[in-house]
Amino acid sequence: PNPEVYLLAARLLGVDPAACWVVEDTSIGVEAARSAGMRVVAVPTVYSRGTQDFRRADFVFKSMREAVFVVGVLGVRSNRTS
Repeated sequence: PNPEVYLLAARLLGVDPAACWVVEDTSIGVEAARSAGMRVVAVPTVYSRGTQDFRRADFVFKSMREAVFVVGVLGVRSNRTS
């Protein structure tokens, strides 16, 4: 999987890829984000849940509601450089 879209987004935002968190719903997206050096939150959909391998994600949640809650509790915030 090509990480270029993630690297471009980080560059345009002026953020170090290592400081980025990506939310993905496919294992290919997880791989691309990891290849970009980013942290990954996976939220499998009804189509990808149970059929794809999300073990490379930092966290796997059942829903966006659960992901937003946990990220809020962890206090993940931007490290924007510009």
